[in-house]
Amino acid sequence: MSDKKNFGYLGNTFQIQLLNNIILYKDFSNSILEVIDPHYFDNQYFRIICQMVKEFYSKYEHTPTFDTLEQLTKSEISSPMAQKSILDTIEQVKNVSDEGSSFVQEKSLKFCKQQELQKVMTKAQFIIDKGDFESYDHLEEMVRGALQVGEVDKGTTDVFFNLDEVLDDDYRHPIPIGISVLIIY
Repeated sequence: MSDKKNFGYLGNTFQIQLLNNIILYKDFSNSILEVIDPHYFDNQYFRIICQMVKEFYSKYEHTPTFDTLEQLTKSEISSPMAQKSILDTIEQVKNVSDEGSSFVQEKSLKFCKQQELQKVMTKAQFIIDKGDFESYDHLEEMVRGALQVGEVDKGTTDVFFNLDEVLDDDYRHPIPIGISVLIIY
């Protein structure tokens, strides 16, 4: 997979499903939009749609709807021929089957993570070749960051949330068991 620089090897349908998943599944889009590059798509219209979604996401912190994408296309694309092609592609993305979305999400996220790791490793190799041993901590941080790319924080709890109530004297409600003295050896 190291020689595969875009999603083209996975086919057209995969790329259409990927765009569909990015727009429809908010958790997935939150994890992949920071690392996906429009150049990972082999079709120019897929690239344009991905770029529009990324720009919209960075500005409004959520993905656009299909209707919004159509409006953006009509307002931002001046060429009538390109506009029609993009609108047709958006329609394909909108109507693609949802079957296999877990596979599409997993495969695309792994691909993006690998590409990100490859970029970091190239930078790391440059630093190593320079002999800059003082940058070891920076190298470690870069690799760790590349490995964490696309990870969504799910279900974590702030242990300090509502600390006063947790440490309140009345936090327990003991039930008497009938033994007056308990001897521990």
